[in-house]
Amino acid sequence: MFASPQRVVGVSRHPELNRPGHVSHVALDLASAAPEDFGALLGGVDAVVNCAGTLQDAPGESTKGVHQRGIAALIEACRTHGVRRIVHLSAIGVERQATAFSATKHAGEALIRASDLDWVILRPSVVIGRSAYGGSALLRGLAALPVQPLMSDTGPLQFVWLDDVTQTILFFLQQEAPPVK
Repeated sequence: MFASPQRVVGVSRHPELNRPGHVSHVALDLASAAPEDFGALLGGVDAVVNCAGTLQDAPGESTKGVHQRGIAALIEACRTHGVRRIVHLSAIGVERQATAFSATKHAGEALIRASDLDWVILRPSVVIGRSAYGGSALLRGLAALPVQPLMSDTGPLQFVWLDDVTQTILFFLQQEAPPVK
């Protein structure tokens, strides 16, 4: 998501049509994006919020593409277009690099940390809200099973309300908010 004082642009592979509100939506696949693909999106933008992620590799889904190559392209595009602030949503526990998801999320974080941008990395665990997506959708599906699956290399879950994550992002989008680095 890209924001400026006058506009907010939501970017996703499959933007919803006829979505109400003041957010315009643009189709872009972060996994295959090149820095120049962001050009029209970043003009006049103050900050980028990256919430992109994919839980696992599958046909049409690349953890390395979304979490690593896409981040590298986004960083370069931000540099080119003078966007200084990036707020990046990662996930708790990625430093363990136990799965392709966590290893590529961790690698994407490393790219952001090594950049010259003002950055903030947020690591929520399971974000819950009014809709099911990502980790919360996975947990809802697991809860419907007649057995309790045991998964290796997992840590305790910390649930975070979507509205709290949103308020935290909005705080870090303020010009006077400090970057983490």
